[in-house]
Amino acid sequence: MLAELATTSKNFNITNDDYTSDLRRVSLIINKNTVFISEYKELGKYSPSKLSKRFGGWDSALKAASLAPTGYNQKVTGLDLFQDI
Repeated sequence: MLAELATTSKNFNITNDDYTSDLRRVSLIINKNTVFISEYKELGKYSPSKLSKRFGGWDSALKAASLAPTGYNQKVTGLDLFQDI
């Protein structure tokens, strides 16, 4: 069963360091201290959704790679918007 899983999943042996190293590599290519998902889709080796899943979110993956968060917040509430007024 385990051998079957290893052969069917490309990401089975990818370590956290593999992911964070690739995030840093992309940040060097684009010469920024953060990486947007769209940039990583274009230049990264791995699926952005796999990184997000592994680290619990895109900004958490960036933090693990010692990069700055993108500043994009998908979960903006009405209260957040009201407080910005």
